[in-house]
Amino acid sequence: MICTQNCRMIQEDCVHFLASLEGSSVDLIFCDPPHGTVHEGISSPGQNFGFGHKVESDPIMGNSIEYLNWCEPWIRECHRVLAPTGNAFFMGTHNSIGWMLAASLIVGFQTRNLITWSVTNPVPPLARRLTTSCTFVAWVVKSGKYYFDRAASRRFGNHRQLSDLWASRSMRKSEKHGHPMTKPEWLLERIISIWSLPGALVVDPFFGSGTTAVVALRLGRRFAGCDIDPRAVAIAERRIGDVHHV
Repeated sequence: MICTQNCRMIQEDCVHFLASLEGSSVDLIFCDPPHGTVHEGISSPGQNFGFGHKVESDPIMGNSIEYLNWCEPWIRECHRVLAPTGNAFFMGTHNSIGWMLAASLIVGFQTRNLITWSVTNPVPPLARRLTTSCTFVAWVVKSGKYYFDRAASRRFGNHRQLSDLWASRSMRKSEKHGHPMTKPEWLLERIISIWSLPGALVVDPFFGSGTTAVVALRLGRRFAGCDIDPRAVAIAERRIGDVHHV
């Protein structure tokens, strides 16, 4: 566990962690929840990377209503803790993003954009289906007062307004820090730079290997987050200790 003025990282269930935060106190939320195989811990397609009871399995989410019911409590808490000027981002695959968007609408979020992250060198599947090359990031807000840095958007868009299609190569194994669901730092750098101010509070209730925390602290933001798996917490704490004095 890390608990300082600028960084709070604990092992905890996402709903319990979010419930501990004050209402309307968070400036930016990033969530990359389990969306291949749903567990009470970390999960990913074809893997059981975490402790806890297996709830529902891939490849087509099984009982999808169960996934919607699992998402709604933590998305409702995200809505409660997000400031009126804040922004929230929910990341998922073609299997899961629709259910997260449905839960977002149920609790009162407004959808601003659906960002597509396209991998330029995807691995072809063994199954009888098309190669999956895209992951989706839903940008949702609580009100029309949300913060948006247009200049930063143009900077990342090569002097044009950044589009909702973001392309990159896939991550190398060495970049994942021993966690299968690690996301690239450039993706969090874009989100945090465009949709929050220095000093803002960034929250990630599924922080995994700690990429959101690493980037938030590097950009001068504060961070608070949790993960239910002790192995993920250990990886994240090690990364934070290596790059930041918190």
